[in-house]
Amino acid sequence: THADGIRMDTYDMEDPDILEYHHLPDTESLAERVRCCLQETEDVTKDFTSLFDDNLFRFDTSLIPETVDLYTQLEVQHEPLSLIPPQFEQPLPTLQPAVFPPSLREPPPPALDL
Repeated sequence: THADGIRMDTYDMEDPDILEYHHLPDTESLAERVRCCLQETEDVTKDFTSLFDDNLFRFDTSLIPETVDLYTQLEVQHEPLSLIPPQFEQPLPTLQPAVFPPSLREPPPPALDL
């Protein structure tokens, strides 16, 4: 018997199979010491549109001159883009209807009277 009241098997007393200790917090004592976690917020402006940053995502033409200059720096020909014809994948061949001749039953042979 261990001092803490833990009973071990006699086989395990000689070579206990304990890998690592996992320390757990004492949740009972932490639950008794409740702390406030409220924070004071800053005053929000009346004009809520000033809170948005339009510089992150925008569509404009301000970078076009810089990109045109990159053509000369990279020594790439500046020509208009052309349309590349799409090639649609056809995973299966085109389907053809399967037509079979009708299978007609032959009439039974005539009954023989004796």
